[in-house]
Amino acid sequence: MINTRRREFLIAAAGAMPVFGAAQSMSDWPQRPLKLIVPQSPSSSADVIARLLAKELPVELNQPVIVENKAGAAGNIGAEYVANSAPDGYTLLYGFNSVATINPNLYAKLPFSFRNDLAPVTQTTVGGYILVTNNNVPARSLRELVDYVKKNPGAVTFGSDGIGSMAHLCAELLAERTGMQILHVPYKGTPTADLLAGHIQAMFAPVTVLQELVRAGQMRGLVTTKPKRLQALPQMPTLAELLPGLSLTGWQGIWVAKSTPAVVIERLQSAVARALVAPEVLAKLNVVELQPVGSTPKELGELVDRETAQWAPIIKKLNLRAD
Repeated sequence: MINTRRREFLIAAAGAMPVFGAAQSMSDWPQRPLKLIVPQSPSSSADVIARLLAKELPVELNQPVIVENKAGAAGNIGAEYVANSAPDGYTLLYGFNSVATINPNLYAKLPFSFRNDLAPVTQTTVGGYILVTNNNVPARSLRELVDYVKKNPGAVTFGSDGIGSMAHLCAELLAERTGMQILHVPYKGTPTADLLAGHIQAMFAPVTVLQELVRAGQMRGLVTTKPKRLQALPQMPTLAELLPGLSLTGWQGIWVAKSTPAVVIERLQSAVARALVAPEVLAKLNVVELQPVGSTPKELGELVDRETAQWAPIIKKLNLRAD
């Protein structure tokens, strides 16, 4: 971890370097390989898309892009690593909505500030979640699940990948809107195996993680949180169809250390936006029900601000803390 004095030195040193002078062209950067930090484990949703982009970005940047996994603390470890990196655009965070918008409300003593120590580059994708149950739960729809939970208090446990995670907050919001009381069981990772084994009865998880298991009949999908129905599971209703106005999306994006020169951020944003519409990338995103975005840094920053404000009162109401 780089302390505050060391970070200030790096920022000052970077500002004094002539590499990013106004007289120089964007083509001068990058001059060496880039690191794309994924704050999740290999094969996670963010990791899969990060590696897809890392394969395509060298076409745009003329430099290799190396993916490094720095999982832990709900994404905070990887985010802190990038926040403390040199502000030169060579170390990128491939993050996701919860690390940017939920964690700042959930962790009272983070050693870095997502808002103040990281600069947005671009939102890369947007997707959704699926509410699933194991096949032993006698409910074939969300309405039947709500009725079953109300008639059988304690019979259904909702698993999630941690307190304050999107999976947890989705379940809490659903409970609030439907009037059912849920029993939450937090895990340190996705509890898919325990759901299949019958140790928990229900969970929310990204479409990318669960759609194949649902299609194979290994678990039952009840609703998706996306505004529109899934192409792969067109028979599955959306949450908004049953509870108007309630739709929850999951998204991913890229950030760099604060004070990275604007010319570098612009170069990165442009390269990522083009990589997202490359045929191989589009084909893969379509398979996992993710849509490419390629937003501007300003648009990503505004999205983070909106959702941070959205989750703050909910986390406070539930008195959630992960420190």
